[in-house]
Amino acid sequence: MGGAELDLYVISTELAERKGFNITFYTGDFGQEDRVPITDNLTLRKFPYLNPKRYPKWHHKLIRRLFCIWVLLGDRSEVFFAEGHGEVWGYIVLIRKFVMRKKTVYRIASDLDIDSLKKKSITVGNLLFAFGFRFADFLIIQSSTQRQMLEAGGRKNFTEIKNAMRDTPAPPDVISRKKTILWVGRCIPLKRPLEFMELARSLPEETFTMIIPGEGDLKNEVLRQADQLANLELIDFVHPRQMQDVYIKAKCLVNTSVAEGFPNSFVQAFMAGTPVVSLDVDPDGIFGKHDIGRCCHGNLSEAEAFIRSLTGERVAALYRNSRAYFEENHDISKVIKQYESLFSSIATR
Repeated sequence: MGGAELDLYVISTELAERKGFNITFYTGDFGQEDRVPITDNLTLRKFPYLNPKRYPKWHHKLIRRLFCIWVLLGDRSEVFFAEGHGEVWGYIVLIRKFVMRKKTVYRIASDLDIDSLKKKSITVGNLLFAFGFRFADFLIIQSSTQRQMLEAGGRKNFTEIKNAMRDTPAPPDVISRKKTILWVGRCIPLKRPLEFMELARSLPEETFTMIIPGEGDLKNEVLRQADQLANLELIDFVHPRQMQDVYIKAKCLVNTSVAEGFPNSFVQAFMAGTPVVSLDVDPDGIFGKHDIGRCCHGNLSEAEAFIRSLTGERVAALYRNSRAYFEENHDISKVIKQYESLFSSIATR
């Protein structure tokens, strides 16, 4: 699971605790039952055959598209809400908006969603997503950067709602637990994991941890280099319920991505009182405004200097700043009110 899946999980389960919402949560096909009741007003369902690894043959592609359309036609929800780049969003907008006259809301997962047709290779899936993105009734953005990008393209049908998590207060001795330098992300070129390994090589006195699911040539290279670094631990998977403990033990989170939206890893880090050192991504200039980390503008030496500064009172100060920023901006108990208002307004309309 990635950030989009985590977002939808947090939002849907929080909404389900509020009166007036009946939620159907659709997933891919992982062999589960078609309909699984979670609570009185939250039901888990699936798009049959929507799992290319499980159903890889050419005829599966046709079958899952037909099932996708069939499921969308049979659903009686007033609003369809999604996040994450994929061709399914194109079908959702086509069927729900243009055939059934229901509302569609897309939450932008990354700045790259907005530039989805600027990629070198244009695929059918990319074209379908771009169609859905273009004609969605409402967009939810994560940052002022995304606002500027949409306004430059003439879009007006959007509102900003920050990423949010359920607060998990850290233990009293949290600062003394902070020992590791953490990296969290999929093993794909966009995330540039080898840059983090370069940091580990430059700071042998520090302990580095990578949570890095994935496979392929890049993962093989990460594994090869990790064998040569005694101060680096690689972990393929951590259960979501245990993930916050990982952030609590981190002195800082390092982000080496080329581009992001507002990563959930940032939110989870701030919730744990953990600052972020980012190689390039700085949504809304938060690091300088709130003193909760640093954007290095592509300079690894700046990242090294920031990590070396994490001693004594500086760690405690960054902990306090990060927690205060989370509580003010990313606590789901506050942010969910914006979703309540938006969806209620749309359904009434």
